[in-house]
Amino acid sequence: MIYLRGMFILDFDIDDKKAFRSVLRAVQRFLKAQGFKQGKRKRSSTYRLSKANALVRDSYVRQMQPHIHATDRPHIVYTDESFIHDYYKSHHQSLYDPFDDLDQPTKEKHKGRWYSFVAAIFDSPSLNSKVMALDIFTGGKAGGKEPKDYHGMFDNVYYVKRFGRLLDEKGASGVNDALIVLDNAKYHKSLPPSTPTSGSRKSILLQAWYCCLK
Repeated sequence: MIYLRGMFILDFDIDDKKAFRSVLRAVQRFLKAQGFKQGKRKRSSTYRLSKANALVRDSYVRQMQPHIHATDRPHIVYTDESFIHDYYKSHHQSLYDPFDDLDQPTKEKHKGRWYSFVAAIFDSPSLNSKVMALDIFTGGKAGGKEPKDYHGMFDNVYYVKRFGRLLDEKGASGVNDALIVLDNAKYHKSLPPSTPTSGSRKSILLQAWYCCLK
């Protein structure tokens, strides 16, 4: 719709939600009447929420509901990290003509750069919502080895620096207190580099133990 508006095929107020939804329904009816379908053209794997993740999600929703529906709702900052691959396919949601025999799907590509992005969404009952501490960078090399999980693009040193930037932006907005929401990625929590490990010398472990007793 945005593309059609930019090409002067459609004309509507993009800030008018009612008009936007009305035009969207009209475009959907037109595409359906023309025989277009939406979805995948052949069997392929897609994302599915596991039972364990569904339980964690339900727990999160139950914990957040009192804050969301409170009369004195706090400022909330939602943080997360994600990525888009060079050959991102949007979960097979592209439109296609099922009767176009010349439109053959190309072989999927799985190598290339990852465009990682980190951002926070500031949601406030009294101030304008906005994106904070946005960072976008590329990772991986075409034809080279990449982390199996995009979380491998991040580490605790980077996250601490980025989290400090988020706190600075929050303070500059005049917000002293806020509920900050983040997931359980391992780089969100880390011990100082000087923390002894089980393989450290006994004298170092004893010294750390004495420090904890003080």
